[in-house]
Amino acid sequence: MQNSGGASFTSSVLLSIPMLVVFAYFQILALDNQHFLLLTFSSYAFLAGGIALLFSTVGRAAVRTCRIFVNIVVLIFVVTILVAAYSLATIPRGGVMHTYYASPNGFSMNLQAHGAAGRYSGGNYPEETIVVADYPVGWVLAFASWDFSFSFSTDKPINLTGTLYSALLFESNPGTFYQTVSEPVAFVNETSVSVDIRPEFWGWGGHDPNIHRVRIEGYRLKLWVSLWLEGGDYGPELNFAVQPHGEVQVYDYVVDSQLQNTTAILLCGGFAAIVCYNPARQIRHKIKVKTAPIIKNLNEKWAKPEEHRSFFKACVQCGREIPIASQLCPYCNEEQRSKPLND
Repeated sequence: MQNSGGASFTSSVLLSIPMLVVFAYFQILALDNQHFLLLTFSSYAFLAGGIALLFSTVGRAAVRTCRIFVNIVVLIFVVTILVAAYSLATIPRGGVMHTYYASPNGFSMNLQAHGAAGRYSGGNYPEETIVVADYPVGWVLAFASWDFSFSFSTDKPINLTGTLYSALLFESNPGTFYQTVSEPVAFVNETSVSVDIRPEFWGWGGHDPNIHRVRIEGYRLKLWVSLWLEGGDYGPELNFAVQPHGEVQVYDYVVDSQLQNTTAILLCGGFAAIVCYNPARQIRHKIKVKTAPIIKNLNEKWAKPEEHRSFFKACVQCGREIPIASQLCPYCNEEQRSKPLND
């Protein structure tokens, strides 16, 4: 190998390593970056460039030491790609944080009498929708402001006491999650009452998007309220107008979708297969030569046993073997009058 060829070979292999480093670096940056999709998929351009440089060395590594060096670099490529695929499968890429401040609208609520006289219960069905997110997220946190409260009003004075139950409902593909709070409520011959809510008991999610990150393909945040009252008898039902006061703060963290994530993992698998094909092509002939005798022995072992020669005879004209029952040779069309070969 000439010096110029050796220098070209060495530079091609060495240049492929920085391309691999850029691929891995972009994958790490995509974990928490607002440009996570651009970083994830642009990294494959550098990976493809590094693999192309490796392929350019095929057939030029005449010295055994050079071939070993190339195979070591190939192994580094394969391990790095597999680690990236595992990371893609376990940690969703993301980086865009959304913040919402939603003020729930007022709604009406109907309480039905049940059981003993003077007992009422009911809630808002369907629940009041606060936030609708139709994009994949990996983390959500929602809680009410410190001054959050409910005002309940009816058209006639009532004397009832009981409990207010309320919750933020988080609806997503895995299921519905909620945390319920309860507060005492009392109507003392009045038509309206206000109830403060303890916000520290409201919420879903965590405080850090890097902890327990999952992928949820969109979600809905709803407000649920229920009243259980007892006291005087005011007929079969009571109607209330409910007005929430204050804001609900929602934070979510956008991540890649299942389609984007699966595409990235498949790209890793494809590039890993291409890298493995490079050294495999060099030793394919050696493998074929070494396995040929083994395959031949297996074929002979599993081959069907040859039919007994007593079932054949020689043609009286051309001498070829034909079935013993044949009256006419299929090769030369000669009429047969001979006996079998073993006779």
